[in-house]
Amino acid sequence: MRGHSENLHTLLKQMAQGNQEAFAAFYTLMHPRLCHYLLYSFDDLTQEEAEDVASDALMIAWQRAHQYRGEFAAASAQRWVFTIARREVYRLRKAAQRLTALEKACNLPVASPWEETVARQDILNRWQDFLASLSPREQEIAYLRFQQDWTLEQIAGHFQVSKPRVHQILHRMLARARRWLEIEAP
Repeated sequence: MRGHSENLHTLLKQMAQGNQEAFAAFYTLMHPRLCHYLLYSFDDLTQEEAEDVASDALMIAWQRAHQYRGEFAAASAQRWVFTIARREVYRLRKAAQRLTALEKACNLPVASPWEETVARQDILNRWQDFLASLSPREQEIAYLRFQQDWTLEQIAGHFQVSKPRVHQILHRMLARARRWLEIEAP
């Protein structure tokens, strides 16, 4: 096992240099391990969901390979990727909770799975229209906050504005979103 860990460590270091072949080898080694880890750690994940999360986590590892330090042991490479995968599951669950809250806030009366699918698609279409109506700056703030889970402080630092200003922009944006997504009563 130590040989595998050292190999992962070496591959991550090569990935940090932009070596795509190292990423392909890393992906081949880690994808089955990540799927097994996710299925074992999260009982409610399906095989397909575990594979999707594993793929996403490995892409994140590729993008962040330069951040990997691996100072303590060669086995830390595997732990690092497992942590990315675990955080990705939590991020996806948090996003699903937000979507559920949005659906509940709209009080959609749904009677069948087909109607539910149509209603969700309607909300998605309205949401996409709303996002397109935002300024590029507002779109980036929404992306950083809700997709990347950045804190208000991180966003403020990125845009070089105060934290209260970021809060104000988000508050106004969400108020407009609520108005935009309102569904007329029949």
